[in-house]
Amino acid sequence: MFLRKLAGNKERPTPRKRNAIWIPSVASLYGQTPLRQENAYFSIGERCNANGSKKWRQLQEAHDWDGCVDMAKEQVKEGSNALDVCTAFVGRDETGEMDAVVTRLTGAVTAPLVIDSTETPVIEAALEALRRQADHQLDQFRGR
Repeated sequence: MFLRKLAGNKERPTPRKRNAIWIPSVASLYGQTPLRQENAYFSIGERCNANGSKKWRQLQEAHDWDGCVDMAKEQVKEGSNALDVCTAFVGRDETGEMDAVVTRLTGAVTAPLVIDSTETPVIEAALEALRRQADHQLDQFRGR
């Protein structure tokens, strides 16, 4: 009602028609990354993987999450379009560590995360961490 009074009780104008162009993409909190790249391939950084990177596994075992974030940032800087994230390693708390890693990476890197696990609860934990981070960003945007 306030806006209508401000506009002199005029009807709301009809929104302009938009011509949306769909581009196959993946997304992070900060933007989209088209799947079709000019360099003809889509690069997924594999160093944030406990099974493929000894350094990552050592950082994960030490709970050095800042070191993990630095590794992820380095991969993005080197041209990775997305990051493969896997915390699966024998005898470790894969779900808890996935939550810790995803929570930190979501706000620290602009590249989309590829959640890599064979366990449904781990994937659910990662998606929940992503949702929490998105809610946090939204609350900050709204000034809460």
